Amino acid sequence: MHTGNGGPTGHPGDQTPTKAGTRNERRPLDPRVRPVGDSRLLHSIGGGMDLNTLERRIVHTADADFEPYDLDGPVQENMQQLTLSYDRSTGQGVYMIRMQPGAETLRHVHERREEYLILEGDLIESDGVRLGPGDYVIYAPGSVHNSRTENGCLLIGMDYSWDDRT
Repeated sequence: MHTGNGGPTGHPGDQTPTKAGTRNERRPLDPRVRPVGDSRLLHSIGGGMDLNTLERRIVHTADADFEPYDLDGPVQENMQQLTLSYDRSTGQGVYMIRMQPGAETLRHVHERREEYLILEGDLIESDGVRLGPGDYVIYAPGSVHNSRTENGCLLIGMDYSWDDRT
């Protein structure tokens, strides 16, 4: 990490740390843009960050560090996850999953509604349905499935409940 010239807001006084080679260094932002709340690059919701107090949060997913996938229990080394707004204590929020070629999720029951959008690659559901970029899937609470990929997959997913969303 190093301090970028002008940080992510483009203001000389904003010396927010940025990674070398990130979007913030390649493309200067419009100097008329003013920060709203805490708009610094944040990669996870750990460390006591309260998403309800932020007016805006920007995650540069192309540059973000994904972590080993463990949302179905044990860590699956051939899959990675990026927490966007997912809160493990409530089981709700948004995340990204990157699956390497040949990866397969464990069979699981959805406690909450799950929705996901395939961004890249292929995903094959346990009933044989093949999905690709642009396909949007909705699973109801109580549904059971697993998914696999032949060539790799990147998706953005969301778990939530109509009854206790805030």
